[in-house]
This record gives sequence, structure tokens and C-alpha cells, in this order.
Amino acid sequence: MPHHEYSTLYPNMPNNNADYRFIRFNASEEHNESFIGWMVNYRAKVIYFKAHDLQTGQVQFECEVVRVAPRSCCVQNVNQEQSNIVNNCDQSVYNHGFAEKEYRVVYHSRQRFTPLWNSLIVNIFVQTTQGSRRFFFGWPGKIDKLVCSEISRTGHDGSDKRLVHLLSSIETNTIEYDMFEHNHIHVDPGTVITLRIRSFARPGEQTIAYLFRYDEQTRVLDRVSAEQPIEPVQVDADVRMFTERIQLMDNYESRIRKHVFRFKVHAMDRAILLLTCKHREQDLRVIDDLMNNWIVRGNKSVQFRWMHTHSPGIRLVRLSTARYSVVEENETVHIRVVSDPSTNIACFKSKSIEGPYRLTSRLTKKVILKGDENKLLYVQISSTSMFDSGLYKCENQMTKEIVLRDHWVIVLPTRQSVSIALTRSIQKYLEIQGSLPEEEGTILLTGTPITVACVFHLPDGYDTYNEMRLIHEYVRLELQEPVQLEKQVQSKDGSTRTINLFYQIKTYFTDDYLDEQRLVCTFEYIPQVGLIRTDFITNPNARLIQAERRVFYVPDDSPYIIGSSIQTSLPKVTKYLRSINAKHRDLYNFLVADPVQPFDGTLTGEFVAVHYDSIGWGSVWTSTNCAQVSCQLNYTQMTATHPLSRIQRGGFSHPVYNRVMHYHFSCPVRKITTLVILNVFNRLIESVDRPAVSGDYQRQFCELSQRFDPKSLTLFGKLTINDVYGTESAHRIVPIGKKWFGIQDKIIHPAIFNEYIQSTSKELLENFLHTGQQSLRAVDFHRSGSQKRWMERNAEISVVQYLGKPNAHTALWTFRMVEKESKVQMEECHKIDSRPLTQQNMPNELKQQERYRLTGGMDYVNVSFICTFQPEDHIYRPGTV
Repeated sequence: MPHHEYSTLYPNMPNNNADYRFIRFNASEEHNESFIGWMVNYRAKVIYFKAHDLQTGQVQFECEVVRVAPRSCCVQNVNQEQSNIVNNCDQSVYNHGFAEKEYRVVYHSRQRFTPLWNSLIVNIFVQTTQGSRRFFFGWPGKIDKLVCSEISRTGHDGSDKRLVHLLSSIETNTIEYDMFEHNHIHVDPGTVITLRIRSFARPGEQTIAYLFRYDEQTRVLDRVSAEQPIEPVQVDADVRMFTERIQLMDNYESRIRKHVFRFKVHAMDRAILLLTCKHREQDLRVIDDLMNNWIVRGNKSVQFRWMHTHSPGIRLVRLSTARYSVVEENETVHIRVVSDPSTNIACFKSKSIEGPYRLTSRLTKKVILKGDENKLLYVQISSTSMFDSGLYKCENQMTKEIVLRDHWVIVLPTRQSVSIALTRSIQKYLEIQGSLPEEEGTILLTGTPITVACVFHLPDGYDTYNEMRLIHEYVRLELQEPVQLEKQVQSKDGSTRTINLFYQIKTYFTDDYLDEQRLVCTFEYIPQVGLIRTDFITNPNARLIQAERRVFYVPDDSPYIIGSSIQTSLPKVTKYLRSINAKHRDLYNFLVADPVQPFDGTLTGEFVAVHYDSIGWGSVWTSTNCAQVSCQLNYTQMTATHPLSRIQRGGFSHPVYNRVMHYHFSCPVRKITTLVILNVFNRLIESVDRPAVSGDYQRQFCELSQRFDPKSLTLFGKLTINDVYGTESAHRIVPIGKKWFGIQDKIIHPAIFNEYIQSTSKELLENFLHTGQQSLRAVDFHRSGSQKRWMERNAEISVVQYLGKPNAHTALWTFRMVEKESKVQMEECHKIDSRPLTQQNMPNELKQQERYRLTGGMDYVNVSFICTFQPEDHIYRPGTV
């Protein structure tokens, strides 16, 4: 509420003390809104009168009271007749009703102007034999509505004298961030604090103590009410404890109470708030939002905005439950010392709790002036560096009393304090690590084992060196892999502590995807006492520093075409080149496959391939009845050269590097074209003739296809493309137009249709892994399945399948881990039904498949099983044999 020009001073005497003021208000006399009077001692006289509106600040009437004079409206008349001089005034002040020891001074407003006493306050200055006195007046029962609740500035008591001292401040009916920052004490977790607080409360309002508790890990801020072990009690009114405003309320003395609060300090407590108001939900939301901005977000610019005319009585003290100041480099540390600002102090530093304290000049005394008279004692460190980190204490030089006890200053490390490297030998890395530059860019790793070195250079003055770790994740899958700490090596050099952590990582690979992996060395500073923000100026994100590398991985030095990277101008060609048939070295499945429809035009496309050698190469070509035509081919390199990628092989006189290459091709295709082939090669010896290798590969394919006899199975497993001496290769092939050989009954393989697998236990199909059409990776297997743990239970499972030629039969197994014997046990499920599918009950989707056309819809069945699952079961697998 605005208090325009109205004094908010703390008085020495009650306003109704007539012996001191020499003026009083007699409520028993007859008054009205236009005529009101006060009794003045004969030994005093009124010298100044002012009436103004508290809400608008508008002055209604103001005058200096003088002796009787013409046209004067404020006179010190000595009899009734002299008061006639003010008859023509709209508003006037004069003496009236003379008695033996007192006379009456009145304020009179004519009918043309009626005062609005609901918000009007009068100040009357009286000259006495003991000096000037000021008396104030508001109409009883009307001005009450503009009086606010207050918390007293003195008269508090409690178990923590520092907290009592900070709560004993003047009432401003508001709070600012500046107050919050400087009203700050350290309290150890578990401390039980009792407070005895005096307050003045309006009708319907009460005083409550709130603790604001912040969990920095979940970023949740809670407001908790402190216990009140006894009911508030009325106490004698001491007007010196409150502003004179409360005396405007009729019978204000009865509204002064003493409250007792008790609470146990929690490690996550951030502030204590005393609040005198109605505590409605919308009022408390204002407080909650403000604390959330100041404590959680660190937003100092948000201001306190109360929604009602009656501002609350309010006090706020910031709490630190750990003696920490956590800052970044080049900042200034301020630590409040609750002591006399004139105290001469000396400060000391230790690098650990067990270590000795030594005198330091870095922590110096600082006196901050708040307001005209209030001085606050601080100690500070300017322009901090990491090497200022440590444990500090300060003492009174005269009395040797400890004024600051065991306070941690933590200057957070920078990005340059952590690095990451990859090695195959820990010992070799430790020998040469000082000469290794920090690498950048994505690299390609080959083979195992792979060790990641996380190196941290930290000051030798932290309270903890925990929370160092390696994060290994697959970017595309958003999956984290477990890592194993192999070795930890520490060393000290002056004030620097170097910590080397060596982790062994596991990697997975399938040529369907070239998964980018992210390796992140992380150090997050968390105080020994837990994740507690102890300095709201500190950026909490600066607690975390990281160094990362991005890598690709392949298991050996073979070349790979990454299936998911293949894109062409024809979707059917793309789909075929990505399939498992397109990459088989055994051409058996390929030679009986259905081709892509023939076409005339240009086939364009791209793919990603992995080479371990800089002289590895790619080739794309077409074939028409064994006549080969090379396609236009361009490429760009995706990974940078990096020493770690070297593969030490005999016969090489130069380093060998891994490469990831991005190829773009363009092939002229005619309707008589029968094949399009993507090839990639790696060299194993230096004397490799690239054209000769490509030509030999093309001849092999032609020869195998010409001598294949589909009526005989004697060549099964012998239709294999062999690598030319000194090379390794990989391919993707798509047939176009020509069907190489007819389908024979003996070579139609069985199939299980994933989309028609059903179960009475839905958990069995959570994250179900369809492996029938592509290769299986361990990383995919670990992501599959339900996360729920079962007791023993039975479940029915049904499978739709094509039995193949010759006819197969379907089986279902469960696998469980026998912990005591460290082995996996397999158990076959019981088959309860097997029904052939006819044209009437065959799913339409299956009827559209080429297999259905070739087989005439024969040998499709729906098989049901019942399985008993144990808590130890890890896998269930349907299959055909």
C-alpha cells in the first residue's frame, strides 16, 4: 500500500500518550465528518495542520496556524468570538470550547466540501514547553482498512542469535533480491532452531514461518510450514517495536502477539520466510513464484508484487546448509560474517579437512554499507582462479575467536581441465601422453580392445573428486552402453592434481547401419555433502565439464557397404540393394530371386562404405549377359585421418588409416541390362592392381552364374565369390529384367510372419525384436523384451508360418539363466494346436506376396504353444526346423 508522505518511523512514545504529546482525541465527544476536534493542553499551542489522503497522496488541507488575522483560515484564537474570522473558509482550523486546563482545536469543513475519512490522515504539530510534538489521527473504524500487518523490528529471541539478528530489521512490507542476497547465514543440517517472534496482525491475518526446500537434482522447490508448538499469545504492546502506522487501528494493542516456531534444518533448505497475512492460496502462489525465480532460476530481476491493498509483514533470510561458496573463475567470492564490522580479522586456508591451515592474504575483509547506517561485514576473494579452491577460516585478531569456520571455496574447473584420448595400450599412453595433442573430428575405430582415457587436471583443493565418469552412447539409438573402469592413475604437480581414468568400451556392428557413437568424459562438481547450491550467483551449469569424441566402429579390416545408406532413383532397386539377398557371397539365394522390372534410363544413387586403407576403392558396374560396363563414380571422405585408427599389419612400410567414404554413382541402364553391382575393396598388400582385381571379380560372377544347375543341390555352398589375392571385398547386387533360374520345390525356405505372432501375455511382445529378415546385433537384443519381472506363469503363443519345401515343423523354446551353474538352460514349449490356413482364413497381406503365388497357397499353418515362464527366463524364441 502507498504511504504518501506518511511517516513510517518507529516512535518512542504511543500516539495516545497525552502527557507526552500535549494533545489527545476524546472519542466520547460529538463529532461528524465536517466537524471534529482534539483537546490541547493550555501549555501548548497548535502550529501546523495537514490532512492528506493515504491512497492518492493528495493533500486535502494544509496550513500554518497563526494568530488571528484577516482572511486567515487557521488561527490561534483565544476566545469564541475571534473564531468568526474563519466563517468564509471552506476548510478551517481554530480553537473552540475553552476549559480550565485544556482547549479544543477543531477542523471544520463547510457543506460544500465533505472529507472522505476512509483514507484521510491528519498530522497536527504542537509547540510545547518541552519542544515540538507531532500527533497523528485517522478516523477510528474507518482508517483501519489501510493499516498493514507488521513483524516487529525488535523483541525477537531464539536459539540462533545470528538468525534473530537478521530477522530484527525494519518493516518495509516488501522484499528485494538485494535483501535476500545479504541476509544470509550458514546452518548445519540437522540443527533444531527455535524462534520467538512478535508481530502485529490485522483481523483475519496471522504469522507463519515457511522454509523453502530445494532439491537441485529434481529441480523441485517445496514450501514447508514450521511447527508452532504453542498457540500465539498476546503480549504487552511496546510501540517502539512497530511503526507508528499500527496505532491508526482502533485497539491495536490487542493484536500484538508472540509466536513460537520450531524446525529442524534440512540439507536442502534454502530460505526461511516470516509472513503475516491471510495466507490465501493466491497469495502464497505469489511467494512461491518469487522464490522459484530467485532460488531455482537465479533470476534476480523478478520483483515482489503483492496483489492486495494490505501488504504483508515479511522477513526473508537465505540459508546455506553447507559452508560452501561455489563460483567460476574470475568471479568475486563474498562470504557474510555475522560480527561487528569494526573487527580486525585474519584468515587461513587449508587444502583439505585433515590438512594444516596456513595464513592467506587472498581472503580479505570487506565492509558493505547498506542504507545510511547499517554496515555488514564480509570477507572476499577477488578475481578467483581454480587454485583459490580450498577450506578457509577466519578469526578475530584480538580475541582469537573464530568468526568464520571451515568454509569451502570451490572455483569450478574449465573445459580445458578435461581431455579425452583413445588407445590400445594404457602403458604406452602414460609414457607419451604429455606429447599428444587433443584430437578433433569423428574417427573410425577397428578391432578390439579399445580403451578410452579420461584425463582431468584439477586443483588440489577440492573437497571431493567423485563424479568422474565416461558416457558411451549410440547417437541414433539414444542408447547408453555400460563401461568398465580398467585403471585409475593419479599424480600431483604443485597445486594441480591429474587424474587418469581408463575405461574399456564394448562396441557392436552390423553393416545395416554405421552407428555414430559418442564418448564423453565428464566431471560434475557435487559437494561432499550432496548436490546443494550454496551460492545463488553461481551458474549451476558450470558444475559440469565435458570432453567428447565421436567415433564409428567396424570389427575388422574388411570393407563394408552400409545397407541403410543406400539410396537410388528407383525405390524398388533401393529396397533390393538393402536386402540380405543382395549382399550374400554365396549367390545361391540371389540366382533364384525375382528381378526388378527392366527399364531404360539412368540409375543414380549413393551409398556409404568403410575402408581400412587409404588405397581401398569402390566400383559400380552393370552387366548384360556377362558384358560389363563401369558406371560413373565419385566419392568424398567422411572421417579424418587419425593415428589411433592405424592397423599394424605385416608387409606395410607406411601407416594404414581407416576411412569412411561416401560414394555417388550414375549408371546407364537398358532394358537388356541384367545386373547392377556395387563393389568395395580393401588391399592387403601394396602390390595390388586395381583394374585386374575388378576384372577378376566380374569374371567370377559370370562363370558361376553360367555353370549353375538349379536341378541339383550339389553346388550348394560352392557358388561363392572369392577375393582376389591381396584384397578383401564386399558387394550389393540387384537383378534386373531376367529371372536367372526357375523356382524349384526343394529351395523354398520356411518363413515366420512377425506381424501375426500373438500371445495371451502382452508383456511378451513388448519391444519385440523381429530378426527373421535381417542380422541380429547384441545391442538390439539388449533393447528388446519386457522390463517387468515375473513370478512363474503360463502363457499361450500362436505363430503363423509357411513350412517351406521340404516341409519343416515349428518349435518354440524358452531360455533361462541358471545363476549357480553360470549356464543357460533351454526348454521346449508344448505344442497344443496346428491348423492349416486355407484361402478363406488366409490373411490378405500374405496372399499378395510372391511366395503365396509360387506355392499356390499350400503349406501355411497357424501353430499354438503353451509355455511355462520362470523369473529367470531371459528369452523366448520361435523357430522352424
